[in-house]
Amino acid sequence: MQINLYPYNLYVLYAAAFALLVFLVLTAVHLLKDMKILAGMAPQLEEIGKKSIRLNETSQQASAAIESGISGAKTIITVMLTLSLLKKTYDSQDQKGIKGINKAAAEMIQQRSDEAKLINRIRKKI
Repeated sequence: MQINLYPYNLYVLYAAAFALLVFLVLTAVHLLKDMKILAGMAPQLEEIGKKSIRLNETSQQASAAIESGISGAKTIITVMLTLSLLKKTYDSQDQKGIKGINKAAAEMIQQRSDEAKLINRIRKKI
């Protein structure tokens, strides 16, 4: 004996289609609300994007300025140390004037080259 459930199968199908339709309508309503919110936020998002671009440019300029300042400071420090060493060497000599400055510079250059050779020897041995 077979049971005929023909009309009940259609009722279940209609109920499922109705539930699907309700789900689609509710989803569309919520999506429309979200679209309105996003449309209102578009100018704010563009402004945030512009500010982030400006911030990136400013940070790049600042880092470039810092790098150039550091390299300039290193150059100035090197020059100042060299001049102070030259003055100490000049003061310790008997000769004064241009000849004394030339002799002090030659001694300083000789001393630096000797130090560089010594450092290279130490590095090779290590």
